[in-house]
Amino acid sequence: MFRTVLFLAALALCAFMAGWFTIDRNEQETTIRFDRDEIRADASKALSKGREILKANENRLDQDSAPQPPLYSDPYGVPSEPVPQQANRPIPPWEQPQQRSPGTPPVQY
Repeated sequence: MFRTVLFLAALALCAFMAGWFTIDRNEQETTIRFDRDEIRADASKALSKGREILKANENRLDQDSAPQPPLYSDPYGVPSEPVPQQANRPIPPWEQPQQRSPGTPPVQY
């Protein structure tokens, strides 16, 4: 609950600093005015920036279409050679699930 209130307060502070609303106070009343044009302009800027980022990532993904093997690192965090790909192997009998006939209780150890 407290996190939600804190998040809403931070959101309201950001909106106030962005100029989305103003608070006017005088002796008899307090007025809050929302600047819809400012909100719409900022929203359209955000949408266009998001489209640019998506298009840039789409172009980058087209160029990097070949999958790269993952890197592992030594204890000091320095990446080195790629991780070898593991071969598909059959599951040995001792790792396979046990088949029981219906009505047989499970084995307890």
